[in-house]
Amino acid sequence: MVTATSKERNYVTEITDGEHIIYSDTIKSDNGTGEYVNPADMVISALAACLNITLRKRMRAEGLVWDSVTVHVDMNRKNPEDIKIYTKIIIEGDIPQEKKDELIANVLDCPICKVLKGGKTFLPLEM
Repeated sequence: MVTATSKERNYVTEITDGEHIIYSDTIKSDNGTGEYVNPADMVISALAACLNITLRKRMRAEGLVWDSVTVHVDMNRKNPEDIKIYTKIIIEGDIPQEKKDELIANVLDCPICKVLKGGKTFLPLEM
């Protein structure tokens, strides 16, 4: 479970999973401090991390050796009814390009991709 608690300054929010603590905020033009990652960027950060981790797990399972994996994610938020998420994944290492392309094409089923793509139901959390 994740808990978000308001802090004293504007919209600064402390987020914890019980073990780790991170902070979020909104942008300065929205009366935030702008010191911390905003919630929308946290969502695409989760996606970038999940794509990166999932891809490396799959490469390790196939016995592949790589130097680095970099995932870039951006989101067009201008129209809330038509949000577009853009990804670019770069695998550095001695793996044939055809294999890299195959891995990249198949990683868009990572757990966070499924959450973002699927239908959602919001229910009250019984505490």
